[in-house]
Amino acid sequence: IYLDYWECIEDAAKIRQDMHAGLGHRGRNMGDDLRAHKIGLAGEFEFALRFGGEVDMTLRPFGDGGVDFRMNGYTIDVKTAEKPWYLLYLEEKLPVAADIYVLAGCNLAERESWLIGWEWGETLEKGETKEFIPGYRNRAIHHSKLRSLDSLREILCEV
Repeated sequence: IYLDYWECIEDAAKIRQDMHAGLGHRGRNMGDDLRAHKIGLAGEFEFALRFGGEVDMTLRPFGDGGVDFRMNGYTIDVKTAEKPWYLLYLEEKLPVAADIYVLAGCNLAERESWLIGWEWGETLEKGETKEFIPGYRNRAIHHSKLRSLDSLREILCEV
């Protein structure tokens, strides 16, 4: 079955953007909050589609606390990027909030998203330090070193 969730992404991103603007929140370091919301939602919807979860559409003025999904006793955060070379976690937010971190990629112009791999939060927390944007230090794991999605399916779908 084909499901085009991009209209939902567009609408939800706009609603989140308007909520944050109405509260006077300062923009993200990416510069374009609407685009950032779309990117994040694209990864969450892709994860939900592939792993049977449900995207939490609750409006949260201060974010989701670093947890996008709860499945089989684990907390999961999906990190999405248009250039998904690394799974990243901002050092200023340490310690990590979720048990599992999933890297997703997206191409907004083509309305495409995909999952790449995953890692345990405790491993990401000990990842190498990278600073791609001056002043924003991240813990990072290169995409080629992430665990397979099949191994994640085994963990999340075990009974």
